Amino acid sequence: MAQLGGACCLALLGLAYGVNKLDIYLEESRFMVSTLDGGRELMDMLSHPLISEDEKLELIKKIIGNDTPDNYLNFIRLLIKNNRQEGIGDIIESLFKLADEENNILTAYVTSARPLSERQEARIKGSIEKKLGAKVKLETAVDIGLIGGLKVKVGDNVIDAT
Repeated sequence: MAQLGGACCLALLGLAYGVNKLDIYLEESRFMVSTLDGGRELMDMLSHPLISEDEKLELIKKIIGNDTPDNYLNFIRLLIKNNRQEGIGDIIESLFKLADEENNILTAYVTSARPLSERQEARIKGSIEKKLGAKVKLETAVDIGLIGGLKVKVGDNVIDAT
């Protein structure tokens, strides 16, 4: 499924750039992921053999709205038509990663003993951006097994200050 996600993601990224709507496609994709993460029911409906392709697409339109670009909806329709709806999450995750790469945005994975405040996150993000000279997106996690401090991973680099 990962190869399918990558290939389909490149197609979706090409569509987005072709109509100069990458930001809109990313926004639609964020909403789609949050909806799919909300429960298994939607994916079950999209995979159900007795529900027609048109009904599935209408369901998607109702969920993400009628403002969605036609190319984006056609892409989703193609996935449904080819019975690839189970891969939507992988495709969207790949899209986010490729868009970040295109925009030179790095992801920093920060693990702490306790949840970080917004102020702490902002300071850590600023510090990492200054050190690396690049935009950074933070992904935070809490590990109650840590006594204190932080563990930061960006790419292959790890700073363990626990």
